[in-house]
Amino acid sequence: FSLLVSAILGIVVAIGGLVFVDPLLDILCKSDNLRPLAKPFMTITILSALPQLLMYTLQQFVALDGSPKLVTRAVMVGNVVNIVLDVVLMKYLGMGIAGAAWATFTMYIVCCIMVLPHFRKSNTLRLHLAKIKTYVSSKQIATLGMPLFLSTVLISLQMACYNNIATTYLGEHGLYALAVCLQLFAFSMIVLSGTLRTIQPVGAILKGIGDTRGMQMLLTKAYCFMAAGLLVYAIAITLLPTQIAALLGVTDQASLPHVTKALPAFSLNIIMQALLYNLMPIYQFYGR
Repeated sequence: FSLLVSAILGIVVAIGGLVFVDPLLDILCKSDNLRPLAKPFMTITILSALPQLLMYTLQQFVALDGSPKLVTRAVMVGNVVNIVLDVVLMKYLGMGIAGAAWATFTMYIVCCIMVLPHFRKSNTLRLHLAKIKTYVSSKQIATLGMPLFLSTVLISLQMACYNNIATTYLGEHGLYALAVCLQLFAFSMIVLSGTLRTIQPVGAILKGIGDTRGMQMLLTKAYCFMAAGLLVYAIAITLLPTQIAALLGVTDQASLPHVTKALPAFSLNIIMQALLYNLMPIYQFYGR
């Protein structure tokens, strides 16, 4: 049922996104210079909705069904494929920024292919379509899923606002700085998403059997791991903004002051976002 809903949503997003790609572009890209780059990237990203949603859904169930290492391998291989294809498609095949989008699309496909064999093993989950009311009500599903859905929508709106404010008040240099900040946030998601993907399935089981002490231990370990990783990361961003900017390929001297000024402040944002994200499933488990 989850895979079916993911597939339907992916198709709806892809079709709707392609129909309204130009109005979306008007909202998200105010720069005439960037528009020729933004449109092909956005079009391919919209088409990626289906494999991306299927990948996330499959990974959750495979991890929950006792094969978290398979999910880790799939993510690692997928990211390597993404990076290699970035170089091949953008540099050697001359596809430009569209090549980066196709590389990410391919990563989703590779991850799906790698985890699908799990369901053919003995004593594992099986894919079959049954009446959903047999197991759980649609209202329960909506109640559990709505907080994450709403938070994702709000974060998307937040990013769109960031984008418009940076472009309006700081021009393309501000947009450049924002892009670097968001890239650093994407790196932090390695720690954050890894922690979340542990909290969600394990926390759900602990809540199901009423193990409050186990839930407390899970949260403590998760937050200690996350705090250690992200604190070091934030300190490095704060103390070495120029070096990190250079590492990410910031060569435009006009944009560099905007980037180095933004990074220390944004490092705090990374930590706060992580704290909030990890609290969310806990409130969901307890029906809040």
